[in-house]
Amino acid sequence: MKNKLLLFAFLFSLSFYGQKKFEPQILILTPFSVKSDKDFNREITEINDRIKENQNSEQGPEYLNSPDFKNQPENIQKMIKSEFEFSKNLNIYSNVSYISEQFLAYKFFEKFPNLLISL
Repeated sequence: MKNKLLLFAFLFSLSFYGQKKFEPQILILTPFSVKSDKDFNREITEINDRIKENQNSEQGPEYLNSPDFKNQPENIQKMIKSEFEFSKNLNIYSNVSYISEQFLAYKFFEKFPNLLISL
C-alpha cells in the first residue's frame, strides 16, 4: 500500500514539472534518393514538366518585399520563405513534401498560432 501511494505521489508530481506551453515546430524533409521503375520515366518527366510550367516564381520576390508580407507574424514569414525557397526545385517527389507542409499548416494553425513548419 505504501509503495502504491508513493508511486501515485510521484506520478502526480510529474504533472507539475511538465512543459507548460507547447508550440510545435515541424521540419518536413524531402527524400534524398528516390528509385522508380524505368517504365515510368516518361510519365514522371511529363509530370515534372507540368510542375515547372505551373510555378509562379516571378510572384515570389514581389510578395516577399510587399507590406502585406511584412505585416505577417514572424513564424508565418519564416514558413512562406521556406515554401518559396523549396518551390524553386519542385519535382514529383518533392511535391509530396510541399503538399504535406501545406496540409499540416492548415490543420494545426488554429490550434497553435505560433506554429512553425519548415521545408
